[in-house]
Amino acid sequence: MKCAPPRRVIRRAPLSGRQCGVLGLLVCLCQTVACQTASSLGAGAQRASKTEGDAARAPAQSRSGAARASEAPGTAAPQLARAPDPLLDGLLSECGEGDGALHRAAAKLLTQELLARPLDSSSLTFAVRTSGGPYVKPRGLRLHQKISADPVLFTAPLRQWLAALGPSPARRCGIASSTHSGSGYWLSVVAADARANLEPLPTRVDPGTRLHFQAQLLVPSTQATLVVLGPQGPPQELRTTLAGDRVEASFFLDTPGLHQIQLMVDDAGGPGAAVEAWVGVGRALPARVDAEAAPGEGVGIDPSEPERALLEMANVARAAEGLPALTTDPRLAALAHHHAEAMHASGRLEHDLGDGNPRWRLEAEGLLATTAGENLARAPSLARAHRAIWASPSHRANLLNPHFDKVGIGVARSVSGDWWVCELLADLR
Repeated sequence: MKCAPPRRVIRRAPLSGRQCGVLGLLVCLCQTVACQTASSLGAGAQRASKTEGDAARAPAQSRSGAARASEAPGTAAPQLARAPDPLLDGLLSECGEGDGALHRAAAKLLTQELLARPLDSSSLTFAVRTSGGPYVKPRGLRLHQKISADPVLFTAPLRQWLAALGPSPARRCGIASSTHSGSGYWLSVVAADARANLEPLPTRVDPGTRLHFQAQLLVPSTQATLVVLGPQGPPQELRTTLAGDRVEASFFLDTPGLHQIQLMVDDAGGPGAAVEAWVGVGRALPARVDAEAAPGEGVGIDPSEPERALLEMANVARAAEGLPALTTDPRLAALAHHHAEAMHASGRLEHDLGDGNPRWRLEAEGLLATTAGENLARAPSLARAHRAIWASPSHRANLLNPHFDKVGIGVARSVSGDWWVCELLADLR
């Protein structure tokens, strides 16, 4: 995902989108991209800096005891490792540098539970996060053959998939294989472009634990912000210290449940996520794919009125947090519809498709918004698009921004049935 961290708008700030990774062959697509040019979310959140003293530099300290980091593998990058099976070394070299967390994620995708599910964003994110991988935009590939267990036979389709992804100088990969009675020999590959390295972060802590977040950026950046999404409520923005390529932040996690931590940075390609991690407070990470419905999914969906259905889902989600409903602005709707059609035509899930980032598109139409944001998604259904937006810290920050009062929603549908969604939100008061 690519999203600007919540901040007040600077006119003509360089904000551009990015393309979410395609999940590969034999998969069900469900992608999201969020972009925000202003927000006040995170007010009153814990602030931290390097001046907090030596105690803040411990990876995790608990008010009630030591963090239980040893009970689950930590999240870190890189975790450089060769292929778990030497017979797969050749295929791994085709993909990129081997990473232990991505090897574990690839293996999880071949378990009976996940083989029974489509290789969508929920399964892929679950596998990577619960394996200790902080990589954003992971892409996955699953292949199988019944006749032979020779991995060399997977070379051609793997190369075809990698060619579709395009070249990357910082690609890290995981690979695994397994044999299942009845279905034959399976290969799983997970690939991700590294945008930052992350010092080990525990995946389970006690309530009241203080975490110290440390990352090394692999791309030049002018701004870095942590967005933390807890089990309830809107995401919170946490201030970070950015010195050269080092990012640090300290904060407490008090509420029991799953917390998603996302580092947002501004680089030459625009704002976007650099790393993401899951931390269980008072509990372990989920043991199965969490496919819980997002607030609003229960509304009746009329395929002939997709924009109305998405608006109703968004407003139910906002109402659950005590926020007023968004109302449609026809000018925003026209811009959103044009962008959804452009994404569909180009096959790219990006904020900037040649006509500028969201703020520039607004200004080109004479719309001067105090705050503005944009959520993009591609999914096999409207409900899944809404669920993907809700599940992401940066997307939910846009959806629950209390300053937004207007929205324009545009959709386009591909021949395969996928929905391309653009939600353009703004404060036009």
